[in-house]
Amino acid sequence: MKARIAMKILKAKAEYQELSRLDFPYTGAQLMTAAKRAKLPCEWRKKYRSWRKVSKSEGWQELNELFNRISKSI
Repeated sequence: MKARIAMKILKAKAEYQELSRLDFPYTGAQLMTAAKRAKLPCEWRKKYRSWRKVSKSEGWQELNELFNRISKSI
């Protein structure tokens, strides 16, 4: 994997985690490969295996569920 592609995948992961992006177009295997290429520590990469592709509608649904859980706890 080229470094440019690895950085593109890791940038998409960061945007997805920050909720500025509602879709995640890569699989966990692609994310793991990008993390290896970027030489991230192994303990950071372990959780990437469970990542999956998410469409914008699925992203909206996850975001709504998250906000509902937060609003109920307040």
